[in-house]
Amino acid sequence: MRLIHIAVCDMVNGELARTDAKRNSDATPHALLLCYPVQSHIRPFMELAKHLTGQSVQVTFATMQHAHRKLVDNWERTPASFSDHHLFQLRSIPDGLPSHIDRQTLSHEQIQHIMDTSLQVGALELIQTMASEGCEVTCVVGDFHMPWTSWLAERAQVPEWVFWTQNASVFSIFLHADVISSSGIDLYTNNVMSNVAEQMITCVPGLPIDIPSSCLPFRCPQSSFATESLRKMMRQRLGFLRRAEGLICNSFDMLEQKVLLSLSSEAVGMDDDRLCVRSRPRSLLLVGPLAAIPASDEKKNFLEETKSSLRHEETQECKEWLDKQQNGSVLYAAFGSITVIQESQLKELVMGLAASGHRFLLALREDIVISVSSSLESRSQKPSSRPIALEQFLQKPDCHGVSSDICKVVRWSPQAQVLAHPAVGGFLSHCGWNSILESICAGIPVLGWPNFFDQFTNCWLVTDVWKMGIALRRHADGGETTRAEVADGVKQLMDGPLSASLRARARELKAVACAAAHKSHGISALVEAMRRNLKTK
Repeated sequence: MRLIHIAVCDMVNGELARTDAKRNSDATPHALLLCYPVQSHIRPFMELAKHLTGQSVQVTFATMQHAHRKLVDNWERTPASFSDHHLFQLRSIPDGLPSHIDRQTLSHEQIQHIMDTSLQVGALELIQTMASEGCEVTCVVGDFHMPWTSWLAERAQVPEWVFWTQNASVFSIFLHADVISSSGIDLYTNNVMSNVAEQMITCVPGLPIDIPSSCLPFRCPQSSFATESLRKMMRQRLGFLRRAEGLICNSFDMLEQKVLLSLSSEAVGMDDDRLCVRSRPRSLLLVGPLAAIPASDEKKNFLEETKSSLRHEETQECKEWLDKQQNGSVLYAAFGSITVIQESQLKELVMGLAASGHRFLLALREDIVISVSSSLESRSQKPSSRPIALEQFLQKPDCHGVSSDICKVVRWSPQAQVLAHPAVGGFLSHCGWNSILESICAGIPVLGWPNFFDQFTNCWLVTDVWKMGIALRRHADGGETTRAEVADGVKQLMDGPLSASLRARARELKAVACAAAHKSHGISALVEAMRRNLKTK
């Protein structure tokens, strides 16, 4: 067996200290984690990094330079954090743009171009640089949404695991897209809800019940470019998926057992030259829930102090307000890192929350409010189309009726901690997968209000499959959800006829999630595979 001398990076002083290979009978795996530079991917990737280092795997977390800078800025405000862990280092990959370019105004097209060009070249240079420093990479964990990581792993002559940061049900739906299309549905048509009659999809193996076509994860009404990019990315990644050692997924077996069994058995006995098999992973590991659940009591503080946010979290402000509220009395409302809401719709939302009669903690990003004429796509294509200032919106006369006694508004919150607070009794969510996992881990029922892609499927899973939430009405014609509908949805979630059963079911799933997190079978299997590959080199 070849001994690998691994260098460990201390982020504070930037110095590399060589480990003594003679201390260990086996060499230590060094995993390069390559993450798509958005919040929804960074969070589970960082959780994965923590679990890997907890099992003595050296981890280098690499992402695009603007995301790297934000992470470092957040960590510098946290005296004791994961950044100080001796098996972890954070590295930046240059985006190839001049320094004067404002990264915040980049369009989706520009970011995608950087992904496809500068980032893959920069990642290969990073691997070569670390090897020259004595920090040789032994495996790659590549983001599913960056297909070029397969090329990178081959060039570096190391094995790759592909990380699907969503759940196994959504992956299975994408994997069987051609079969679904044969039923006559154009899956990537953004107006599928209004122009195509609702159909029940029965051809996705492993799903416990049939799924309505409106709940499929293929569309983004706000951006045709994003929809087309998704179609292209899925085609590219699935075409190379069989080259990887396997697929790892941010879920756990007791939550999606039927889907896991179906995906694991599909390719057995098939010829690897067949196209349908090349899109199937060689193995599938569920490594979740990758949410803020400590693996053991002694690790609790370590996990709570780790920061994976690209934005400043108003932790103290949230805690002080929640501490004053009665147990289970607060609705927490948040809509993720990229969702945008038209000004008139946000007004209906805020007034509906106030009319519900329940106290609420509302997380609104400073760039979440847009004008009626704006959209997710127009914002990316025309940087001059700026979001409306949140302060300007909240100070309008229509919003003056919302008293600070019943609500707290913050720009960004430590979501997992908020959901775990005893005062919180419900969660109005866009149904991003990280948010759903965190609600499961906290045992909090969900009022789903999805916007695009997998959020529709996640909402369906929460409401129809797992029975731990209800859905807030979305109008097929693009019409707004009214304040009356918002108020009624909140009342139904917090103290309606189904409230008790929803809370009970959420608590049941929390117990299952905690058990899965403590056992960490998926993580252990992944680490063992990394070590096994290392020994065969």
